[in-house]
Amino acid sequence: MKYSVITGGTEGIGKATVSGLAERGWSVTMIARNPDKAEATAKEIRAKTGNQNVDFIAGDLSSLENVANTAKTVRKKIPKIDALINNAGLMSPERQISKDGYEMNFAVNHLAHVLLTELLLENVKAASQGRIIAVSSKLYRNAKPDLSDLSREKKYSWIQAYADSKLYNIFYAQELADRLQGSGATANSLHPGVVNTSLARGLKGPIGFVFSGIKNLFFISPEKGARTSIYLADAPGLEKISGQYFEDRVQVPLSGLALNGELRKRIGEETRKILSKFL
Repeated sequence: MKYSVITGGTEGIGKATVSGLAERGWSVTMIARNPDKAEATAKEIRAKTGNQNVDFIAGDLSSLENVANTAKTVRKKIPKIDALINNAGLMSPERQISKDGYEMNFAVNHLAHVLLTELLLENVKAASQGRIIAVSSKLYRNAKPDLSDLSREKKYSWIQAYADSKLYNIFYAQELADRLQGSGATANSLHPGVVNTSLARGLKGPIGFVFSGIKNLFFISPEKGARTSIYLADAPGLEKISGQYFEDRVQVPLSGLALNGELRKRIGEETRKILSKFL
């Protein structure tokens, strides 16, 4: 049996990914903030798929200390992780601050997943071919990071903060791919598509009205959005593919800032400074 750990598995793309892997016989553990919702989701998927190996561990990605404690629990419970899927994402229309004092897109989408991955890296490497999968977005192309203001105290734009965090997801997958060479483990990132989920439910005003009006018409379903995550976790023939970016299960060249090795290095350095007391 293969074992997967996924963040953000109780709704949207994450829930569809959990269901898809369960249908394929995987054991899936969700890291979820809301235990009641996670239990209901696990129960629903167990009934739907007949796979009883779907469960959860409580974890709050907005707190780095909580992430570290959650990782300890995961390490003991799941010694071998075949696929770690960093799926949870936040798009905050207004600037919010995490429990550690960081802008929430930066904290949840980037910092929490880097910390979780670093603390579970040995478990992934213990698998015969462990895979780390970062759910990014092609909005990374809109990123304009300011290294002097990573928490966007000077000027906040929800689309900019989200785009920056998605670029950092790609950077981290690239960094991991370099570090994991020769270990048998891989790391890749992906764009799931423009998916009809509740990710941007907090958007207000004219843009919120337009967004809610078009998403049912033009956005793809969570099931379609989950296909690339499931592909990267489960498909044979990807054992040596690492540090790459995928859209609709196809490897796609990166562009713009995603090719900036110096910026990637600087973001990595700043991230390690922030997380140093937990690593």
